[in-house]
Amino acid sequence: MKKVLSVILILFVLCTAGLWWAYNNWKESPSYSLSKVGLALQSKDSMMIEKYIDIESLLGDAFDTFFKESLKIYGIENNNDMLDMMIGGVVSASKPQIVSALKQGILDGIKNTSESSYEESISKSKIKSLKVIRKDSDLASVEIILLVPEAGNKELKLLLGMKKYSNYWRIERLQNSEDILKLFEEELAKAFSPSVNPEQNIASEMISILKNISGSMQRAMLINGKYHTDLSLLDVQPSNIPFKGNSFKTDYFEVSISGTTQSTGKAVARRIGPKPYTITIYYDSGDLQCSDAGNGMCGQINLYDYY
Repeated sequence: MKKVLSVILILFVLCTAGLWWAYNNWKESPSYSLSKVGLALQSKDSMMIEKYIDIESLLGDAFDTFFKESLKIYGIENNNDMLDMMIGGVVSASKPQIVSALKQGILDGIKNTSESSYEESISKSKIKSLKVIRKDSDLASVEIILLVPEAGNKELKLLLGMKKYSNYWRIERLQNSEDILKLFEEELAKAFSPSVNPEQNIASEMISILKNISGSMQRAMLINGKYHTDLSLLDVQPSNIPFKGNSFKTDYFEVSISGTTQSTGKAVARRIGPKPYTITIYYDSGDLQCSDAGNGMCGQINLYDYY
C-alpha cells in the first residue's frame, strides 16, 4: 500500500511540476502577451498598452503604406525618381510629427471615450481566429482574422510581428498594411479623387526642379559670370540622384538646360505622354512659360500658383 501511495505521490508531484512549467512557459508566450493586450485595452491602461504595443512603429508602417498607396491615385507610383524626391523631402520630415500626433490621439481617444461607447466599439470587433504562425527564439508572427462591421463584415487579416523582451512579447510591426488598406481602397480613392488633379501634381514636380535649377544658375552667374552647362556643377541638385550633362529623364518628363548668358539661359521640362506639354523657366527673370501645342494641358496648370 505504501508503494502505491509513493507512486501516486510521485505522479502528483510530476504532474504539478509539469503544469507549473507549462503555465510559466505560457506566461512567456506571444499568446499570453496578446491576452494582456486585451486586458490593457479593456481597462484603458495606457502604460500597459504601450508596454505590449509599439504604437509608433505600427503607425509608421501604416503611414509608409498609406503614402505609397495614395501616390497611385496621383498616377506616379512607378516613378522611382519622383518617389525618391518626395519621400526624401517633405514626407520624411513630417512623418515623426504626424506619427506622434496620431499616437497621442489614439491614447487620448481610449482614455476619454465614455465607458459605454468604448465597450460598444470593442464588442463590435469580432475575432474569428487567432494563431501564432511562426515563432523563433525572440521573434514571432501572429495572424488575427477580424470581421469588420464598417466594411460590411468583411474579413480582415492582421499579420503582427512580435519581439520578445525578457519575459514578455511586444507587438512591433504591422506586416500586411497593404492588405488592410485594400479593404478600404474605395474610401481612400473617394477621399483623394474629388480634389486631386494628377497632372497638377506632376507639373508641380517639374516646376520645383526647374526653380531649383534656376536658383543655382543665378548663383553661378554671380560667382562665375556665366551659367553652367553641366548639371553636375549645380550647387543644388535637381534630385537626390547625381545627374551629369545637360539633361536627364524620368518616367514622366525630361529636363534640359541651355545657354550661358543672361539672355539665353533657360531650363525646359517636357512632359512625356499622349498629351505632351513644355514648361520653361528663364534664369534671369525666373519667369515660367507653358506651351502645349493646342492640346489644352496648360489650362490645367495654374502657373501663377508657383510665383
